[in-house]
Amino acid sequence: MSSSTMTLETTTAYTGLPRTVGEVTLREVGNRSIVCMAFAVAARDAVDTLCESALGANLPAVGKVSRAQDGLTLLGLQHDQIWCTRDGADRVDEKCLLVKLGYPDGIYLTNQGDGWSTLVLDGGNVTAVLERLCLLDLDLRSFPVGMVARTVMDHMSTVIVRTGESTFDIMTPRSFASSLLHAIENVALHIHNESRL
Repeated sequence: MSSSTMTLETTTAYTGLPRTVGEVTLREVGNRSIVCMAFAVAARDAVDTLCESALGANLPAVGKVSRAQDGLTLLGLQHDQIWCTRDGADRVDEKCLLVKLGYPDGIYLTNQGDGWSTLVLDGGNVTAVLERLCLLDLDLRSFPVGMVARTVMDHMSTVIVRTGESTFDIMTPRSFASSLLHAIENVALHIHNESRL
């Protein structure tokens, strides 16, 4: 009787990146950890105090981003829900955060990193491209650097973070990654071709 072994290989959500379409450069963040932290709205002040002492950052307001210790970024998605993200090989998971937070009652952590993909868009007309795909006003005055929103882009659930004047992180479920990339590339190419007329 023969035995076989199974080997798991890491695959990326996006193929053929980085690349530039028109004025927009697209690249993948292939190893972003995402942990969802949920808690009761009534416990927000206590969770904020705990995060400040354990992580070195206050909970961000809804729509805002906080930078914590050890490269951890906190995304304020809802009044009772924060995403904790970190890029790089030193991944963070729910167990790591539980230890850092001291195993608190009333905070619920779930690892989301394997289920979501992150696409970085950068370029001169990136705002025009994204505004054709989502309902947000992405003008720098309305959606400044350090702002985050949960939205829909071309029918797909996304979380969008403005990381620079012309740079955005777009997170979407891995199952939508190729469809989102296709939609963004089509719009970027269309805008590029319009500008050449």
